[in-house]
Amino acid sequence: MSGEIEPDDLREELETIKEAMGLEERYSGATSMWLLFGLAVPVASGVSQYVFTERLAPWLHAVVWAVVLGVGFAIWYATAGKEEGDIGVGAGARPNLFVQFGLVYFTVIPVQAAVAPFLQDLGYVEEALFVQSLIVVFIGLAYGILGSSLAAYRVRFRDRMLFYVGTVWMVALGVAIPQVEFLRTLPHATFGGVYLVYALGAYAVLTRT
Repeated sequence: MSGEIEPDDLREELETIKEAMGLEERYSGATSMWLLFGLAVPVASGVSQYVFTERLAPWLHAVVWAVVLGVGFAIWYATAGKEEGDIGVGAGARPNLFVQFGLVYFTVIPVQAAVAPFLQDLGYVEEALFVQSLIVVFIGLAYGILGSSLAAYRVRFRDRMLFYVGTVWMVALGVAIPQVEFLRTLPHATFGGVYLVYALGAYAVLTRT
């Protein structure tokens, strides 16, 4: 019959409608991640600040962040993550957001290894600031990539812009850390404080209809 709607046409129309949807409408559990990590990141940053101020072993930073963010992610997955299905995991032809973020973040490791011979004359503080700056810049770049990739998940541009905002302030902060006296003293605490404001603001925008 000529009046019948083809399944493929209906599916295409539904996907077109979804293109105007935000992250909250498509993946409500994903927005709660901003709240959870908006609290977890400042906690980890505060402990890292203590490690930096007391000049403790640098590897403690990795332990602190792995534990705090690991617990945070486990809580999110148990309470909201299971509901989200294919968000971030690269179902179909869509990119895997977790892999993308991980690849960019862990690029810090070979970069550090490559420049290590040139850092031997640096003191504890200078080397720690260099590593912190590098990590913050790379995290900022990862946020920009996630913002771009979310287009494949048909998340509207307004919501994806939040990730680009993250790229701008993180890269700017990473560059400023070794050059501004206040940031040289409180690099981790500053990052944690700014991230808290950013995450809460992002959550407010994402949950706004």
